[in-house]
Amino acid sequence: MKYTFLPKTKLGKVSVGSSVTFIATWTVYIVLIYPMFMTGTGGPTLSDMLLFSLSIAGIIAVFVGFVTGVIALFRKKDRSVLLIIVTLLCFLISGFMLLFMSEGFIS
Repeated sequence: MKYTFLPKTKLGKVSVGSSVTFIATWTVYIVLIYPMFMTGTGGPTLSDMLLFSLSIAGIIAVFVGFVTGVIALFRKKDRSVLLIIVTLLCFLISGFMLLFMSEGFIS
């Protein structure tokens, strides 16, 4: 089994790309949307819509990254260090998201 740094399969590249998408959406939220919402400029309607769309895009990207990463690791036998790290991080982030989403519905 040969380990490389970058993924070689298409599913591995999709997994890494979707995790980069997650990081980009939440970085945009933290840098642009959050200060605008906290200072009161821009109006709450615009920032709420942007927050919702960035959140949904990030959540979908994390779940896609996890599923495609698992498929690339086990079915396609893509053994790359970056793919293993990304899949583990997507698993942890997905678990936290599911935990917080379920807590909101229970209470």
